[in-house]
Order: sequence, then C-alpha cells, then structure tokens
Amino acid sequence: MEAKWKLYHHQEILRRMDTILLFSGGMDSLVSAGLLLEKSPEKVVTCVFFDYDQHTAEIEWKRSQQCIAHFPPERITLIRRRLTDYKEYVKGVSIVGGGHIPTKDEDPEGYFVPGRNIIFLLYAAILGYGHGCREIAYSPHKWVHAGDCLPEFREAITQAFHWGFSMERKTDPWLVWSPIGHLGKDEVVKEGTRLGLPLHLSWSCHDALEEQCGVCHNCDERQLAYRLAEIPDPTPYLNPPDVRRIHYRTGGLS
Repeated sequence: MEAKWKLYHHQEILRRMDTILLFSGGMDSLVSAGLLLEKSPEKVVTCVFFDYDQHTAEIEWKRSQQCIAHFPPERITLIRRRLTDYKEYVKGVSIVGGGHIPTKDEDPEGYFVPGRNIIFLLYAAILGYGHGCREIAYSPHKWVHAGDCLPEFREAITQAFHWGFSMERKTDPWLVWSPIGHLGKDEVVKEGTRLGLPLHLSWSCHDALEEQCGVCHNCDERQLAYRLAEIPDPTPYLNPPDVRRIHYRTGGLS
C-alpha cells in the first residue's frame, strides 16, 4: 500500500496542482490539510515539505509521510524540497545550526528563523506558477505573532506575487492564506479532533528525540492547547507535562 501511494503521488504531482500547502509534519499543517480537503472536495492539494538543514528534518519528514497517508491519495500529494545553503545565511538559530534548545522558561528568540516563510512561500509560488496554481497556503494560527505569520504579511506577499509573477501587467490573481488563521491553537486541536485526524502522529517538538521532549516552547504550547480544548492529549512526551504550570496558564481550568 505504501509503495503504491508513493508511486501515485509522484505521477499526480506532474498531472495536477490546485493548492500548494507548506507542510512540516506538525499539528497546524495537518489540520490545515484536513480543512482544505473538507472545504473544497474537488481540489487536489500538493503539500511541500522543506528541508533547510533543521536538525528535526528527518523526524518531521517521517511524521509528514505518516500524516499524509491518512488522506485519500487522489486528493493530496507530498513532495520534499531541500534548501541546501539556507543555514549559511542564518546565524544563532538553534533549530538550524544546532546548539542549545531553549526550554519553555527561557528566551525563545533562538527559535526564530529570519525570512523562512518568505523563502518557503516564494519557492512554493515558483513551483505553482509552472502548474497554473495561484493558491498558496501555510499554517500560522492566532496565537502566533511573528511578522511573517500575520494577516498583514499575507496581504502584502499576495500583492508581491501578483506583481512579481506578472507579464506586461497581466496575471491571474494570487491567494496566500492560512486555513487556520482565524483559530487559536486550542481550536486547532478541536478541529483536528472533529475531522478525525491522527494528531498523535504530528510533531511539534524543537528537539530531535525519540519522542517529543515536553519542555520546549512548542511542546508547552501543544500541552496548553489540549488543556484549553478540554481534550486528552495523546502525545507521548519524554518529560511529563508540568500540570501546575498548565493549570496556572489556563486560569485554573479543571
């Protein structure tokens, strides 16, 4: 079954491309994929995984394949693209160059990868352009406040693609958007549960371990989201969730 799926998706990527979705193997991109397929039953979604030498690349790629295998192969495809020299341009970023992974109680600045979404979206747009695809989706939610995750950024880069891919001022309209942009992370958990998605297979952790660490900022956000959603967290963590911390952050939610 797995070999047949892989063969099919390579054929499909050459044949049809309606929407491109940046895919990381995380919960947010998994739920975005589910919502895209639910919203537009006629569309084929092409998921693009970017390997930019992040030290979690292999576990993210493995989880991406497992997550995508949940969907009908005629509706969704997955491809991997490698950005070979990206790490040469970013310094001091722990998730790319290696080094200490900040815990949830430390400054998260080392997680910020400058220009990452701009580059990913541009590569996706170039890929889509040759296939007649003008819709690019990625998966920031309402809890994310980085500039390249805000609605204003999506509006700006949509306009940039409109002009950047035009010939003599003639171009099809572009759309860069987030299927979960109107949701909080707890609502992402609820939507994924409603859709019956394998959220337990998604990978949030900044560390490349056997299981998700449970102490980095992403694991902390994942635990908090499940708590606020009042849905049991099925995620195996190497370190058990800090119940007192989550209790405090949720205002004492029982």
